[in-house]
Amino acid sequence: MVEVVENQDPFYYIVLEQESRRRRTTRLEIVDGTRTSGIGVPGSLAVFLTRKGSGALDDVRRAALGDRAATDRLMARYGSAPVQPTPPPDNVYAQMVVDSEVFANIRYGGTDLSKGILLHRGVDLVAFSFPYNGGRLNAEGITLVEFVRGDCADEFEGLVVQMSPPLTAAEQVALDALADEETVQNVGDSLSCSHTTYFVVGAAALFVMAGAAIVGVAVLVAVKAEDDATHLTDEQVRNLDPSASARELLAIRRQLLLEQQRRHS
Repeated sequence: MVEVVENQDPFYYIVLEQESRRRRTTRLEIVDGTRTSGIGVPGSLAVFLTRKGSGALDDVRRAALGDRAATDRLMARYGSAPVQPTPPPDNVYAQMVVDSEVFANIRYGGTDLSKGILLHRGVDLVAFSFPYNGGRLNAEGITLVEFVRGDCADEFEGLVVQMSPPLTAAEQVALDALADEETVQNVGDSLSCSHTTYFVVGAAALFVMAGAAIVGVAVLVAVKAEDDATHLTDEQVRNLDPSASARELLAIRRQLLLEQQRRHS
């Protein structure tokens, strides 16, 4: 078993560990909740993960499809929790990952959006909000890559709630013009940490109800109101190629999600 040394880059040890493990890759179900969902934030992909067979995704799926009672249950359990719990030191977190039976990465278009995801015993649900500009998704979709130790039978499962933002006609035309290989630009990486895509779980997640502390912004009731600052002007779109427009629109969504996160911390 790998032991993390304090004075070296702790994330290097996670890479070593994942290279030695059996991999299991699953394409995650995507539910388009743009017109129906009571959870999530417009301009985001909310990815919810749990242990396979736990049933924790049932209310997430129902809420995404417009079931108000399911939304209320999720809000009652997770809605008042802090979005960003205090993380442990990087070396402590890395050792937690290395010692785990299973950890996972979330991938989109061949790129890791979030890495080193843990589900501690007693944590029933974790969630991530990724910026999303409203363009079509890459043909590969969102995948979950699990790194499994030996014959461990633990398995994760996930669900993606897609929340497209309102777009002007010009913005929609620009996004529709993206080549298939450029659709990777329509989704951004994790907001969990400013300097890395590694998912640094808060110390509270060691306890039974800590799932509430790391679901946060993903279960906020969707706010539909938008203003002009959330859009590119038609002139801006005309002066940008589709790829540049996609990047600019994604930057707007990232900033709005970060603002949501700060308000609910």
